[in-house]
Amino acid sequence: MTASTTYGLTKCPVFALEPERLEEFVPEAAEWRALVAITARVRSLLEGHAVLAISARSRSGGLAEHLQSIVAYSRGAGVDARWGVISANDDFFRFARLLQDNLNGEGDGCAYGDAERRLYEEQLAPACEALTELLVPGDVVQLHDAPTAGMIPAVKDAGAYAIWNCRRGSDVVNEPARRVREFLAPYTTRADACVFSRPQFVWDTGCSGRGHVIRPSVSPLSPKNEELGAVSVSAILAAAGVQPGPSTGEALFTRLDGSPGRVDRNVQLLESGPLEPGTDVILQVSQWNRLNDPATVIDWFADYLASRTAAHLMLAGPDLEAVADDPRAPAILEHAIDRLRRLPDALRARVHLATLPADDPEESAALLNALERRSAIVMQQTRGGGFGMTVLESMLKRRAVVCSRVGAFKDYVTDGVTGFLRDPDHPEGLADAAMQLLADEDLRERMGAAAEDRVRRHFLLPRELADWASLIERLLADTASTGSRDYR
Repeated sequence: MTASTTYGLTKCPVFALEPERLEEFVPEAAEWRALVAITARVRSLLEGHAVLAISARSRSGGLAEHLQSIVAYSRGAGVDARWGVISANDDFFRFARLLQDNLNGEGDGCAYGDAERRLYEEQLAPACEALTELLVPGDVVQLHDAPTAGMIPAVKDAGAYAIWNCRRGSDVVNEPARRVREFLAPYTTRADACVFSRPQFVWDTGCSGRGHVIRPSVSPLSPKNEELGAVSVSAILAAAGVQPGPSTGEALFTRLDGSPGRVDRNVQLLESGPLEPGTDVILQVSQWNRLNDPATVIDWFADYLASRTAAHLMLAGPDLEAVADDPRAPAILEHAIDRLRRLPDALRARVHLATLPADDPEESAALLNALERRSAIVMQQTRGGGFGMTVLESMLKRRAVVCSRVGAFKDYVTDGVTGFLRDPDHPEGLADAAMQLLADEDLRERMGAAAEDRVRRHFLLPRELADWASLIERLLADTASTGSRDYR
């Protein structure tokens, strides 16, 4: 199936997965029974109505991958779950990226005036029109992140429930964060509920009294997280050109729908060669943006770590075609390439800059799975901590992690137990933590085991599905008892 575009909204193909596949990942039988029961209640309350997820991206990034799983398991539970992606011009996405950065308390200052509001609303208008044609009163619409917040009034005017999900946030509300909240408040005040990934991210204005916290999770059976043995890891990386070796026919993975998949496409290694077998690897996987600035990570490795270890650094991110909605990504990546070219030859050979193919998102996910399992430690040096899915995914794979002490990483990582948290403004501290792990394999194994246990107990998909079901049940049940959907 291929996605179809109508006006300003792309309807993404979706399929159904049986929720029973997830039962083995629920620690307690009582928790599984509770999930089954609340799913049945929500399915009954939703009879004749749909749940629609709307996002700004369908191919790359943690949210897109996550929505695919959530929608699939919701459909498998008997819910009419759908997924749509907005389309707009480059000016809109450039502005939307600034909104996202400002929500993190980062980025350039922005003139949130009449011209910016006109651009935002005019570019969203076709998507609003296409969405309202799909809605009937009583449907539930989940609108994800700043690019979709402007659609809330259209959803409400159509008689549907509007839930706005904000993955971004800042522990300290500085001037950029305050101004973007004020810009979005006329839309978010009309939402029935506003969902945030951390209690510290909940707004005190614009969502007053309707803020909810739903922590992110990882899907244990997705191609990015399925178990892979050492032979499969080596075969996948060899097939992708990441490390030398013949194609053995073992470069296989299981797609989300249960069908077989094989890695055929090459990773593009920029200004660098493949990894040699046996080399310790420090891996950072992230989008090409200013918060994760790859050039800064290269500087960190060159200035604070390279002379202390024989390990290599690998920075991996999406092919630029997969992030066409971020017009600044090419410049960020080019800056990293330029920084890599300036390193001395011997050091440059130890830094690997890779973009993953965008043609098949599940194949790309399998590649990342193999890269994470191949790595000695996983880094996340960044100035922003939204969902931070790479950290959770790596922890599930028993990787010890070293992260900047920002945002959601403070919820995921227990410092000194499941990994290390360090101040992003003190790169020497990040380097010391990395060295401690590189020098002590037993410590890596202990932290990796503790990390896996933490994710399995608190951050797997069944728990998040239950949280969303609970919120939707509350909204629908309140309406049933009061006869009103006015949550303004």
